[in-house]
Amino acid sequence: MIRHWKNTFREMIAAMRTDGSFVQNSLLMFSSSGASIILQFVFAFILSRIYSETDYGLFGIFNSYVAILGSIVTLNYNQAFVLPRDENSFAALFQHTIRITIILCIAISLLTVLAGKQILEWMNHEEVGNWIYLVGPTCLVLALDKVIMDYAVREKAFKKMTLWSTLAMFFSKTFNVGYGMVNANAAGLIITNFLFYLAEMSLFMRFVTRKAIHTLRIPVTRHKRKEVIREYRTFPLYIFPGNFINTISNYLPPVLLASLGFGLEAVGYFTYSLIILDLPIRLMGSGVSSVFLPKANDMYAERPHELAPATWRLFKNMMLLSAASVAVIFIAGEPIYSLCFSDRWAPAGRIAEILTVFYFFRLLSAPLTVLFNVFRREREFLIFQTILMIVRVISLFTGAALTHDFETLVLIFSISNAAVYFGLCIWIFVMVKLNILKSVAFTLGWGIVIFGGGYLIREALFG
Repeated sequence: MIRHWKNTFREMIAAMRTDGSFVQNSLLMFSSSGASIILQFVFAFILSRIYSETDYGLFGIFNSYVAILGSIVTLNYNQAFVLPRDENSFAALFQHTIRITIILCIAISLLTVLAGKQILEWMNHEEVGNWIYLVGPTCLVLALDKVIMDYAVREKAFKKMTLWSTLAMFFSKTFNVGYGMVNANAAGLIITNFLFYLAEMSLFMRFVTRKAIHTLRIPVTRHKRKEVIREYRTFPLYIFPGNFINTISNYLPPVLLASLGFGLEAVGYFTYSLIILDLPIRLMGSGVSSVFLPKANDMYAERPHELAPATWRLFKNMMLLSAASVAVIFIAGEPIYSLCFSDRWAPAGRIAEILTVFYFFRLLSAPLTVLFNVFRREREFLIFQTILMIVRVISLFTGAALTHDFETLVLIFSISNAAVYFGLCIWIFVMVKLNILKSVAFTLGWGIVIFGGGYLIREALFG
């Protein structure tokens, strides 16, 4: 086993030195996400002493509305940007995506103006108040930022993405601290969120994706537009529903915790626990998947026999990285939160400890879900997302019905999610035709070692 990991490590080092390699491009994405993680952690140390649990609770609810509605507006056409082989087809796809995004964001803004207060009353979220009217504009900058990011991925501008994403994060977090020093309330968190998307999109358009405006101006015939829409119709038909359902299920806890009567404080603890837990997802999941998608797509088209070994290598590397990510929080989440963010955030650390079981399996599978796009099996991914959402809803309502203890509810939620994501790992093993028994034994074996060993260490250290 030790020899295996040594060989894997040597292979990774060699690939890092190869220009344009998958590992080198992944490392560039890592560095971007890594810089973002360092900035977020440093600023979280400051912000946790400025903003309260209820501030983060209110922000968590507002951000859930933005994330859920913002996931609608592109219909996920932007995820197809790496696929067109000629620039005319890409221009048609890019222009159609921008047009759809603007139209749907206008519709969301009108909805919030006409029925926003009624929606808040129905959901028991009256604390959001007039901030509901900022949901539409925030959805627009969020969606356009995603579109420009995917444009940059098509251009493989990973080095520039690293630099300007970090600067956008630094600008927004600095504003967040400054606002909080003057007037510490949820407004600082909400406005900062809006400014980050706006700043990142603007910087990318100026320094990374300069051809974006030119692409918008390329003449595209109606026939070509219809042809492209028809060619990539699986994205709005199958990928969009799956991603939309996934977004809903990801942002259900902040929404439902308040609706089920647990209050803004519980929402704040849950939201803050995810601030740390979500960082490895962005670092290893989103970063690697952005590079793995075009590589896997090329393999499937030109060298299909190489795809299964490449997938297994990536999975083993993700196992190593995931273990390192979750072990520390599982062992000492509560004292780490107390030390880094002050004693009042210790409950958030305890929630983070409980959620690591779920996040371990989520991290393992995160970069591999792009294989559903590569194999054009988007319907199957939609089925998975539907199952995941149903399980999450059932676990939250069942937990709330069985107990009024917040930690017990989170434990039920975490175990349920872990089981579903482990099933997703098996699903991917079958899809790429890996050895199922070997793959499952490898995954479960390391899971038992990580959490069993972590539990013993935690008991020895903290009793």
